[in-house]
Amino acid sequence: MPKFQEVVIVPYGDWIELTDGDVSAVTFQVLEGPVFIRRGDDVKPDSTATGWVYQSEQGERGLALDDLSKSPGARVWARGSRVAGSMVMVDHA
Repeated sequence: MPKFQEVVIVPYGDWIELTDGDVSAVTFQVLEGPVFIRRGDDVKPDSTATGWVYQSEQGERGLALDDLSKSPGARVWARGSRVAGSMVMVDHA
C-alpha cells in the first residue's frame, strides 16, 4: 500500500522500511532525527550498514531511487541514530 504523508517511527539502531513495497521514487521529511536513509531490497539491512544522514527538517521530494543510491533495490530504509528514536514522514505512490 502506498503511504500518503504517513509518520513512521524509527527506533534507535534498528532499520525500518519506509516504503511498503517496491517504488521508483520517494518523498520524505525527517520530523525528528537524525536518521540514516538507504536504498535496498525487501530484506532488512544488516545492523552494521550505514546510509545517508538526514537531520531534522531535512528530506527529499520526489527523489528517484537512482538519485539516492546506485546500490540495487526498490525499497527505502531508515535507521534512527538518536536514543529517543526518530520520526520520518513518508509519501510515495
